[in-house]
Amino acid sequence: TQNSGRDPELRVANYGPKYIEPFQELVDRVKLLDFLWHHDMTIVEKAVKAYREMNIDLAPGGTHFEVAKAQNRLDEYLTLLKDLGFNEVEVENHAGISSIEEIKDEVKFFKDHGFKVVGELGKKWWWKDATRISRDSISVERTAEQAQQLIEAGADYIYWEGMIVRALIGPQLENKKGQKQLIELANLVNPEKMVFELWDTRHQSNLPLFAWLVKQFGPNVNLANIMPWEVKILEWIRHGIFYEMD
Repeated sequence: TQNSGRDPELRVANYGPKYIEPFQELVDRVKLLDFLWHHDMTIVEKAVKAYREMNIDLAPGGTHFEVAKAQNRLDEYLTLLKDLGFNEVEVENHAGISSIEEIKDEVKFFKDHGFKVVGELGKKWWWKDATRISRDSISVERTAEQAQQLIEAGADYIYWEGMIVRALIGPQLENKKGQKQLIELANLVNPEKMVFELWDTRHQSNLPLFAWLVKQFGPNVNLANIMPWEVKILEWIRHGIFYEMD
């Protein structure tokens, strides 16, 4: 209900530690998307503490980074993250037009202060994205170049923007040209660095897309934007005991 979101204990539960705890050995990192909406930041501290006690890396969503950067307040943002107990930062460039030199400086800034850094590859809006030709296709060459620049900048991992990954595969696995481009690009990037995001904006299940990625790249492929209650199902997919076994 509307009011349940105002209950602090329910909000902590909704962040997902209770879902993750039984499967904590399967989860490398967690992204808290909406923590800055809270007036009482002890709610967030409880969730962060629970995840860190499970030895899971924790970052806020990249939107918060972009807001802090636009306000020229990255120093304050870094202090806030340290105070709350986060150990990872997502550096993205959806709304802005940052040069690679700026991004390198931002990655170094957080790395110098002891944070792990995940850089985001591509943008949500294709017409602002130098890596894309259209909504459903990419320039493999430009995407590979951007990925390599992020790695050279010092990013520990790369998130490939989930809207791009979803569009290239196709919500119903129909974009054969895009799938070919995705595979070509993935073969050019260190698989230990690459993390495939998936994003659902139309209440469509991502499970077929998870299954497609596992089939293409093997059961240890790095996947992101997994909802806490999906961790168990994704593990079944990785073991080949769930979702279109043929």
